[in-house]
Amino acid sequence: MMVDARTFHRKGDGLAPFLASQGWRVFTADFRGRGSSGTPPAAGGSWNYDDIIYQDLPAIIAGVRNRVGHLPLVFFGHSLGGHTGIAAAGLGLLGKQPDAFVLLSSNIWRPSLEPNRIRRLKKAVQFWIFHQIAQRVGYFPSRTVRMGPCDEAAPYVADLRRTWQTDRWGSRDGRVDYTEAAADVNVPVLSVVGRGDKLLAHHIGAKNWFNAIGSERREFWLAERGRFGLSFDPDHMTLVTSEAARPVWTAIDHWLRDIVPCPKPKE
Repeated sequence: MMVDARTFHRKGDGLAPFLASQGWRVFTADFRGRGSSGTPPAAGGSWNYDDIIYQDLPAIIAGVRNRVGHLPLVFFGHSLGGHTGIAAAGLGLLGKQPDAFVLLSSNIWRPSLEPNRIRRLKKAVQFWIFHQIAQRVGYFPSRTVRMGPCDEAAPYVADLRRTWQTDRWGSRDGRVDYTEAAADVNVPVLSVVGRGDKLLAHHIGAKNWFNAIGSERREFWLAERGRFGLSFDPDHMTLVTSEAARPVWTAIDHWLRDIVPCPKPKE
């Protein structure tokens, strides 16, 4: 959300180049309204949360599978990409489920998943501001308010706010419950959040959301100083953007090699 595929690779650094250096074939993709993928909201582009689940992700996965054939497929999702990926897989929209999921800083904001009153208040206020700005401007101007390089469409913002107001993660027409869909994910899932992520994917709320995923092989990791050899507490973005997070990337790579047939690291 508010960012694009560059989150995974900047000037040759980042999680995507690291994985490629370990021998994986890596694809990064932009959701609509980012890069050359559709029209940005300032130019009239519009989308909602369901569009990402029902249209964008199935198209992305189909495109990758057309290029790699029947090779094992691991789905990495950061934040928005993580929870929409779980919903899409649980609903059977990705065809055969990916061989594994790696969720990074992924979380859904719902009052029932947030036990801390102060964080609940902060989230409620942020959603109100988020929605008010989007309604007044016609979209959320992420670039203008310096919250990210990609603006967000007003219907998408309204969907996220509705999730908070109704305490229900589901489709906008009310017919599909994404929490129920998550229970049908039956492949290995690893979720990693950073200790420095104080609100967006705070580890308590993120773990409460993660618990709805039905996989029998699932793990939840808290990346923090001193664990995995980390020298800092990663936050929402630095978990994937900072080279200092390389020790946890290495741990993720090792986890994957126990799950799927994998390539040899490049020399």
